[in-house]
Amino acid sequence: MKDLRLVVVTGLSGSGKSTAIKVLEDLGFYCIDNLPVALIPRLVELWETSREEVRRVALGLDVRERHFLDEFPRVFDELRERGVRLEVLYLEASDDVLVRRFSETRRPHPAASGAGLEEGIRRERERLRGLREVADRILDTSALTVHELRAALRDLVERPDADTMTIALLVETAARNQLLRRRGHHSAQGFADRLDDEIARRRRRRTGEREPGDAE
Repeated sequence: MKDLRLVVVTGLSGSGKSTAIKVLEDLGFYCIDNLPVALIPRLVELWETSREEVRRVALGLDVRERHFLDEFPRVFDELRERGVRLEVLYLEASDDVLVRRFSETRRPHPAASGAGLEEGIRRERERLRGLREVADRILDTSALTVHELRAALRDLVERPDADTMTIALLVETAARNQLLRRRGHHSAQGFADRLDDEIARRRRRRTGEREPGDAE
């Protein structure tokens, strides 16, 4: 079959899935949002028999799709058995950031069911725990601007077999920048310096590099 790369974009409501789909479309992916999970194998069959050269596809899936949580393990296994290069990208954000985003848009949370925004976020996070555990990539968008999210996704597209170090460092740097914006450059400079030291320490730990001052 054709060398089809399929990226499933999913995760918490308000974490930036729609933005991620738009970014992947700009990066050359054929994108479909909110496709029922049961229809994915049929869609792959169409691409297999199509004369159109479709090599990179991104699908936006979320908890609002009724049978998604019940069917995704079987469907994902079937696709991989057929040779599809399936990657699951799970987006999330902290509770306070999700509360702020929903409050700004005044949209109801899909899992709230009249129980309040915070409870809806808690329910959905718990409901999606199994999906998060099987994700190939987990991206926390709490501190990311749209530009930084685009950079992270571009890294995923261009380096699909790389580990998550680059994204983790990008998120850490974004968190640093967010703190600077909130606190003011001068008042936060000492804290920012400590953050820079921590980011450098984590980088050395991931790469196995010696810490400064360690004995040979």
